[in-house]
Amino acid sequence: MKNDRGLLNFCNNIEKIRLDFGKSDAEMQKIMHISAKTLNHIKKGMVIDCVSVEVLFHLQKHFNVNIASLFEEEYKIKKWPLLGHPP
Repeated sequence: MKNDRGLLNFCNNIEKIRLDFGKSDAEMQKIMHISAKTLNHIKKGMVIDCVSVEVLFHLQKHFNVNIASLFEEEYKIKKWPLLGHPP
């Protein structure tokens, strides 16, 4: 388990994305291809070894987010207008 500022920001931003996009925990698990236990660890601020780069690509693809921005403290969610489609 790792514990530094960027990883803590990542954990906080996962929850922010989940809430801003109105996703349930189960939906986030499916999107990220992780277990309930892993998502619970992330929500508690713990990133464990099984969270791979692949998880980042799943988030990028589904939410159209910049991977590097997931590790920033002041992450801003970019919501697309109408039906989730880009302008």
